[in-house]
Amino acid sequence: MRDSDIWSEEIRARVAQSLQHISGLRQSLQKRNIPLALCLIPYPWQFPGENLVRKSQIGGWNEFAFPAGGLRDVIKEFSQKSDIPLLDLYETTSHYKEQFPDELLYCPSDPHWTVAGHQMAAKALLQFLPELDLPMGEQ
Repeated sequence: MRDSDIWSEEIRARVAQSLQHISGLRQSLQKRNIPLALCLIPYPWQFPGENLVRKSQIGGWNEFAFPAGGLRDVIKEFSQKSDIPLLDLYETTSHYKEQFPDELLYCPSDPHWTVAGHQMAAKALLQFLPELDLPMGEQ
């Protein structure tokens, strides 16, 4: 969303604290040989035609789609530096919306996925998880 260069100090502190929590979680999991991966779910208002009821309620933004950036960039950089696999569903969602522009992936009045959104995310997860080469438990 907003470029991180224009974040307030309060937002910077909140994001930094969240990333510290993720780092702590990863350390705890590593001690138990449990892998960690992150999944970044984009906001519906980053895509044209999504979340229109909510957009109109907050200022008539029906035709406006916010750009990616800011938080997404920070999380991607954190993931790379920390060597934590990241499934960035922004790219998946963008590609899906290009193929099926009239298909709603989010509910019109809130940021939850529709059935189509869940199916899109499930397919992306099914492709992403084998790439992680996770140890399989006892069968």
